[in-house]
Amino acid sequence: MPTYIFDDYYGDERLKGDTVPTYLPAVNQWDPVGGTCAGCTSSTNLPTPIDPLKAQNATWHSVTVSPDEPTTTITMNFTGTAVTAYCILPPDLGPYITSYMNVSFILDGKTVGTFERSASGTDWTYNYPVHSESNLENKQHTFVVQPRADVDTSYLVFDYFTYEFDGDPPLSSSSSAPTSTPASSGSAAAPAQTSNNASPQHSSSQASSTPVGAIAGGVIGGVIFLIAVLLALWFFLRRRARQRRWPEADAPKEAIDEVPYPQTTPFLAMAPQTLGRTDHTGSRQSLVDNSEFNPYGGTSTSDQSSTLLSSSANWPRSAEGKRALADASMQRVAEMEARVAQGPAADAESGALRREIDALQAQVGQLHAALEQQAAEIREGALYGLAEAPPSYEEEETRNLR
Repeated sequence: MPTYIFDDYYGDERLKGDTVPTYLPAVNQWDPVGGTCAGCTSSTNLPTPIDPLKAQNATWHSVTVSPDEPTTTITMNFTGTAVTAYCILPPDLGPYITSYMNVSFILDGKTVGTFERSASGTDWTYNYPVHSESNLENKQHTFVVQPRADVDTSYLVFDYFTYEFDGDPPLSSSSSAPTSTPASSGSAAAPAQTSNNASPQHSSSQASSTPVGAIAGGVIGGVIFLIAVLLALWFFLRRRARQRRWPEADAPKEAIDEVPYPQTTPFLAMAPQTLGRTDHTGSRQSLVDNSEFNPYGGTSTSDQSSTLLSSSANWPRSAEGKRALADASMQRVAEMEARVAQGPAADAESGALRREIDALQAQVGQLHAALEQQAAEIREGALYGLAEAPPSYEEEETRNLR
């Protein structure tokens, strides 16, 4: 059955010092820890001082009691089946120093024994069992050591208790090692505090072996993976937004020139003629055909608007071609307005000229609007690299000649 030390200063070994002895009275009775009287030490008032290396954990409690002083006790609460009290027995300290011992022992409220001794010799006796109780019920007990002064002044140097506990295994092999039966008089007890510290030191070494590098590596790897995922998501959303804004980016580059415009011109009398030609010298000829056309039947040598009026689907695709068509239409409007202003004409002819003037002016406005829209689309397409600028007017006219 394991045996545990209940030290005078460090308390219960099994409970890691959570329970310590109670000394009464608490004031002006017990000597300082490690001393032999109030205000002095073992090396100043004793001919033979106590050797701290031979005391359990190098600590002890001493007290001198007189008949006129209050009751002095040491109380220990423990759970176990046996208990033993150990004291340091004094030598003969001389005629003026008390070395007589007279102690009573009380277990669970009943006096179970006494110890009485007159000092002799010149050396201290260490680890001496002054009283022991065994075959106890394995439950909580209260054990009291009481130095007595009913006969004469007595002196007590208390060192530690031991007790046996049936129920829990020993805390560790290192802590149970020093709990063997103490040696007899004059033997030196190894300090138990050294063995008690072995377990915390072992725990500290285990804590220091925590794989800090592995933890740091895992954290850094997780952060890098998260950043990569966020970057991939950002690029995907950016590409998707750009495709929604410019769906024609995946189409042929010529598709940007094929912008359908509403057909608003009501005077489509015939298929549009070629607006202009380039001769073998490279100079541009007139955009207007010299043949005249009457929208109400017949042809005229002076009316050229039939070659200019056309639906928006048949307009030149290039911006230069649209500008040329708009300029030619405005020139024709000016000529027709001059004819109307020169002299009287038949009402039918005058009305036809006015309607054609209005149609050409409407077409010019539509051409300008189409040019502005086409220019905006070309600028945005060139900015994002989604399309190239449309072919020049010369290339358009070359295709028409073919």
